[in-house]
Amino acid sequence: MASISTPSLATSPDPEKLKPWLLVGLGNPGKRYSGTRHNVGFELVDFVAEAEGIPMSSISFKSCFGRGSIGNVPVMLAKPQTFMNASGESVGALVSYYKIPLNQVLVIFDDMDLPFAKLRLLPKGGHGGHNGMRSIITHLKGSRDFPRLRIGIGRPPGKMEAANFVLRPFTRDERVELDFTFQNGLEAVRILVHEGFDRSSIGNVPVMLAKPQTFMNASGESVGALVSYYKIPLNQVLVIFDDMDLPFAKLRLLPKGGHGGHNGMRSIITHLKGSRDFPRLRIGIGRPPGKMEAANFVLRPFTRDERVELDFTFQNGLEAVRILVHEGFDRSATFINSAKTLEHFS
Repeated sequence: MASISTPSLATSPDPEKLKPWLLVGLGNPGKRYSGTRHNVGFELVDFVAEAEGIPMSSISFKSCFGRGSIGNVPVMLAKPQTFMNASGESVGALVSYYKIPLNQVLVIFDDMDLPFAKLRLLPKGGHGGHNGMRSIITHLKGSRDFPRLRIGIGRPPGKMEAANFVLRPFTRDERVELDFTFQNGLEAVRILVHEGFDRSSIGNVPVMLAKPQTFMNASGESVGALVSYYKIPLNQVLVIFDDMDLPFAKLRLLPKGGHGGHNGMRSIITHLKGSRDFPRLRIGIGRPPGKMEAANFVLRPFTRDERVELDFTFQNGLEAVRILVHEGFDRSATFINSAKTLEHFS
């Protein structure tokens, strides 16, 4: 497998001037849960500890705990022993006591909505229905602004309950595949603590992000100028917008099409000289209730419950964009069409 290069340690900053990173793996304590899917966060932290020679021999704030460094960067490793649903008790106390910036708290955990052995690193986000993450967000005073490394464990087979599936051990073949996943996870952690998130790219693909400030109906003024100035091929211009003709929180990715009555899209097509040959990601906002006018409905804020559901939608949207820029339209559309609502599990 191709490895990910890490930065030269000779050029790393003075460790005495660096705040430590806190790397937290989630799981349940005890032999009963050892080796199960729900404990894959524990396992990756153990893998990092072994690779970097960091002993996990002490207890701190209800966590198995170790201190050391990755290259010249100081790190702390933690595996909360509170059981999954109370992970935040330990993480919140560690962050508070050691005064760790939230953007240097990496939480590693299992995710049923990623294919088995797939990794996804995010700079922030919601709990995604994961009760360990829900607890951590609660004990960080509601903040979601900390990175997380999700490890795919796949979906339950047949009609198996999620709660039973996450407590099932891995098969021998799955263990072989996880070895590669843990090696890639280790490389990702090494790069993260040395370089942080690359805000100018998605993976190794350069991107530009834009939010036109022209008001919706004149969006094309900005988009047309950006496309012209930077000479961007239209099949690499993704426009993301609201759609009343999709059910709420539903995503739909299309390779091209008309404006569908959306004035922002109408403006963009006009300023692209009438071309409709660019991809678009539509986000469903549902239909107006009763006799409410559409113009009033689209300017209405989301409810608290809708915001929770949108967290899942945005996670799937982010994943779709990553796949689109790396693997192309067909793979991304397949992902969106097969994406399921995240389930809550303990």
